[in-house]
Amino acid sequence: MRMDKFPATRRMLINLLALLALLPASLVAEMLTHRVVSGDTLYNISKRYGVSIEDIKALNNLRDNTISLNQVLKIKEVDRYAAIVAQPEPQSGFAAGAKLEADANIPMFTASIDAEGNWLNIRRLPANALHAEDAAGNRYYAGVFSQKTEFGQITLQARTAPSGLTDTWLACQDSAGKWLWAKNLAFVKDEGEPQLALAVGSSGSVCVAGAFSGKTELNRQEYLASGGGDIWLAGFDKGGEPLWQKRASCSGTASRPALALGSDGLLCLAGDFSGSLTLGSLGIASGGETDIFAAGLDSAGNWLWAEKTNGAKSENLLKLSLAKDGAFIIAGSSTGNLVLGGANIGSKPDGSGNVIFISRLSADATWNWGSRLQQLSTDCFRKCFDTDAAGNTWFADNYYGNPIPNPIYDGALSVNSSLSLVDSQGRKLWTRSLEGTDVSIDWISSGRQKDLFVAGTFSGSLSLDSQKLSAGGHKAQFYARFDADGKCLWARKWLGTDLLFLDNDLAGNLYLVAKYRPYIDSGGEPFFLDRYEGKLFVARLDEAGNWCWAARTEASQPQHLIGADIDFKGNLRVTGSCPGEMSFGAQQP
Repeated sequence: MRMDKFPATRRMLINLLALLALLPASLVAEMLTHRVVSGDTLYNISKRYGVSIEDIKALNNLRDNTISLNQVLKIKEVDRYAAIVAQPEPQSGFAAGAKLEADANIPMFTASIDAEGNWLNIRRLPANALHAEDAAGNRYYAGVFSQKTEFGQITLQARTAPSGLTDTWLACQDSAGKWLWAKNLAFVKDEGEPQLALAVGSSGSVCVAGAFSGKTELNRQEYLASGGGDIWLAGFDKGGEPLWQKRASCSGTASRPALALGSDGLLCLAGDFSGSLTLGSLGIASGGETDIFAAGLDSAGNWLWAEKTNGAKSENLLKLSLAKDGAFIIAGSSTGNLVLGGANIGSKPDGSGNVIFISRLSADATWNWGSRLQQLSTDCFRKCFDTDAAGNTWFADNYYGNPIPNPIYDGALSVNSSLSLVDSQGRKLWTRSLEGTDVSIDWISSGRQKDLFVAGTFSGSLSLDSQKLSAGGHKAQFYARFDADGKCLWARKWLGTDLLFLDNDLAGNLYLVAKYRPYIDSGGEPFFLDRYEGKLFVARLDEAGNWCWAARTEASQPQHLIGADIDFKGNLRVTGSCPGEMSFGAQQP
């Protein structure tokens, strides 16, 4: 017979288990908790632990879905004496499909994504370079440099430039990222930002322009500036061979060149100038301190026409863009009385100091219309106007309201916004205000059915016809669709990220690009955590506002969105900056 070596211990354990069986369940159970980390949402946490969002909110007395970094959340009660169960690993929902290696020397990157959510053509971009793409997927770059630079197996040596000037280069990659050619261009002014412009046609025609002073050389031809600054302009074929080159000669100073190239080969060169400007046999003279000029050239580089603004003081070019019907939209600033052609579009800026205007110049050099815009700054990164194939133009006004106070910033004024639609001759078809508290319009994009997609920001409430949104005491963003008559068809609230870009393709797909920003809710304006920034978020929606898919990038270092557009193939192309390794993939629900 075996003797129990520890009879007392065994009896004690039996008695303890019997006692535990008599204890209330509330004393046996313990509360499972979760400490919030970067990237957490109530949705992710609920899926991770197998509980509902409403249960988590009830346990933690949450009024909404806002959570804070390092906040400890009650999740559910568990049996403290149950067998040890491995805690589920965090699920990010991110499926990586491609990677881009880290490169501290070349932080800029570009990537395209098609309508099915597949990442394409991911590559690094030369630092601080302009870039454009043709219909075959070839990439063309133009930039400045001061030393030896390599483009694959091709090496360029920068020439010694006079003070205030810098050397420039032009290069091309094929769709697979192989460098095909690279060449030196000419000197340009470098006054904090190189005065260089690039435009590429669908067939691979390349046009480059630069502002210079003193003497420069382009394709072995020397140019000597007439006054304080001239502009050189050149055309190349897709193989980099020179086709033609011109100079805009100015008795005063010509600067800030911009280019827009139409599908028919019509090229528009625009910029600022003072004094008289000579373009071959054409000549124009500024009426005030500084005017904006626009000149047309055919595919062979022949000057066709030249036009200018006519203001009492100074006009400066902010943006030149190609309208979808082949005309040119010119956005600028004007500090005095402004005349376009024979039309006076504003005696002076308004009482709030708004100086921005937009105008339409037809392909045959006729000023169709012009209108002053109310904007809070001259920052044109945000898109406040767009056109359609019929020549209609939508534009947004943002202006400070008075005396309505800002609901978040003490002592600040709220922002009011409105949308307007004008036809190709400038006849206003409708104008509507966006009713709400502290509402601003940041992006607009015209649709294929004379409709309009809009994205913006609001701090209180927002009423868009039957659509009612509330920011919940925070600064929130929205995106919405309006029909041809300005009626809101649907509207959505956007939280948890910074919505930076909105555009749609010819098939009607709507693309949203955002920057993921974990934040702490401080009771008012969220406090964003720079430390954990590093994700770009891309989503495609249909015209009804239904989500089709979402994609994301991951990186070990912060990413910054520089721009996004729809390329010749109809894919969304994203450009940004990140020196660290990047992963591109799908965001699973």
